[in-house]
Amino acid sequence: MNKRDPRVPAMLELAELKFRIDDDGDAIVMISGWEEDRSQTVFISSRTYTYDDQEYREIFSPAYTGELPTAKVLAYCLKQNSGVKIGSWKLQIDSDNETVALVFGANVDANAGPQRLRQVLLNVAKTTDDLERKLSDQDNF
Repeated sequence: MNKRDPRVPAMLELAELKFRIDDDGDAIVMISGWEEDRSQTVFISSRTYTYDDQEYREIFSPAYTGELPTAKVLAYCLKQNSGVKIGSWKLQIDSDNETVALVFGANVDANAGPQRLRQVLLNVAKTTDDLERKLSDQDNF
């Protein structure tokens, strides 16, 4: 797949979402409009993966970056993984092994229509912002 998948901006425009495309070809969408004027940055990967002849891409958002989170926070994420219908938490470790990120992401059909794409984006944004709020009073992402 091309580095900049033209389906991503086309679907985001149809979904009437504001976005920008980064140097990797991924879309960056700022989701806002819920309580306390909070917002959440959500990424849509331009890169796709195939599984059983179905093409998928990942939609993801960080809730935390820094040192390794406490066991309590990690347990919260694992417990939430067993209850969510779409998506999961992952721990991404930077190459320096000192910085980690807690990221919630969901795989979506690479040809998902604008309403489906919007629905998954909102779910990912709300899930990550809920954890970010539990961990900090700030709205960093």
